[in-house]
Amino acid sequence: MKMIEDQKILEEEFKGDSDRAAAIVSASYLDEILREILLEYLVEGTNKDDKELFSGNGPLSTFSSRINLSYRFGIISENERKMLHGIRGIRNEFAHKLAGASFTDESIRQRSLNLSVPREMLMPNDIPIPRSHDEKVPLPTIKKADESDPRAIYQEAVTHVALLLRGRQAYCTQNKLKGVENYSKATDPGREIQKIHEALLERYESLLDKAKKLGAAVGPEDVEAQRQQDILCRANKYCLDQADRAHSEKRYA
Repeated sequence: MKMIEDQKILEEEFKGDSDRAAAIVSASYLDEILREILLEYLVEGTNKDDKELFSGNGPLSTFSSRINLSYRFGIISENERKMLHGIRGIRNEFAHKLAGASFTDESIRQRSLNLSVPREMLMPNDIPIPRSHDEKVPLPTIKKADESDPRAIYQEAVTHVALLLRGRQAYCTQNKLKGVENYSKATDPGREIQKIHEALLERYESLLDKAKKLGAAVGPEDVEAQRQQDILCRANKYCLDQADRAHSEKRYA
């Protein structure tokens, strides 16, 4: 399972690395997961299409742009967006400081502590699995990182976010975006717009009808708004029907 692999990989990265390496590599790991998610979610493209999106000056070439677009696509939540940007900010501090940066630096320390994950959102590190139906195993213990240890809090946050992203990835795999079909007729775009006009007209009529049934006063401005929407709806439909007829009868100059 990917989430178990993530945990093991991240634990190894944090085990012996310097603060700088641990912060930069773990953030890059989340950056790569986001890339995987977006590739799985977006409409299928060629390798060239992917390279233009994710490399060089492409719109999804940076960690920041991947976070923001994932949020705007509805792939990640507001909390996940904030946590990813928090991790990105810590990575940037380590990357930009030439020497001596550590989790004990006040700005990095405070940024790390702000990433603290609520205990009720944490998964156990180890879950005993029975080897038979009869074997009894103890419930796992959920351990929270020491709130006074900014590196431990950062590590916990990165591992937690990796798990959250794998959940989002599973969703995206099952709900991949599909390319829209080409319009086949000149009036197809207008027919889509016509649906909006009809829905608005129906809403106006429903609201006015409900007001009358409740005995509420219906102002002349409400009646006029409904009349204007009706005119717009009928005029748009007439134009579309005429355009379809002109194509059908090949009225081409």
